[in-house]
Amino acid sequence: MASAPTLTDAARCLLAAPRLDGSGIIIAVSASRSAVGTSHVARELALTMAGAGNATLLVNMDITRCDQYVRFASAEGQAAYGAITGPYDACYGASPFWHVSPVLAGAGAQAGFGALYQCRSRNLSLTTFSWQAVKDGQSVQIARAPDYWQVLRGHYNAVIIDVPASDRSGSGETVFGYADACVLVTSASSAPDNHVALSAIAAAGGTCAGAIINQVPPHLAQTGALL
Repeated sequence: MASAPTLTDAARCLLAAPRLDGSGIIIAVSASRSAVGTSHVARELALTMAGAGNATLLVNMDITRCDQYVRFASAEGQAAYGAITGPYDACYGASPFWHVSPVLAGAGAQAGFGALYQCRSRNLSLTTFSWQAVKDGQSVQIARAPDYWQVLRGHYNAVIIDVPASDRSGSGETVFGYADACVLVTSASSAPDNHVALSAIAAAGGTCAGAIINQVPPHLAQTGALL
């Protein structure tokens, strides 16, 4: 009996359809509900693509938690993935997907609220949001950022976006249409809320490349279990 496909197989399939213009691909990873391992899947896809020789960026769009940075920056994370360096500018001169207001106008004004870190031993970079830079009276919103996503294509072979689950945030609607493919993470292939998630992707102009049934228990995904 054939073995079940792995995340390595999924990464290979996603990389098998390069863009005609030669720029990097963008993959949005999301779920209809929380606690199904979206961040784990996004991280492992990014690590797999980077391990295959692709300059890869892992974008943590769930700025309320910044789980990816917490994972890589922890002692356990650096032991598993290698040391990270930074912070660096995460905006690349474009208006990013976060928008803090009130603040001075322009992309440069937003650059101080995000940060990029590099895990050079893995050929991987990751973003995080700098909540410590937000002052009383300022609000933070997720915005559409077509120029930002296009700029990232010019710097990376692959951009993996860790999108918050739709039961907590509607931010996926701002990015699904700009991604080359969307990946749905679920705990069961027949979950009824999968249909809701697929409809949300389609309504935003996105294309679902497929679903990944995550079988890694949440507590293991948080304690360093690797595929």
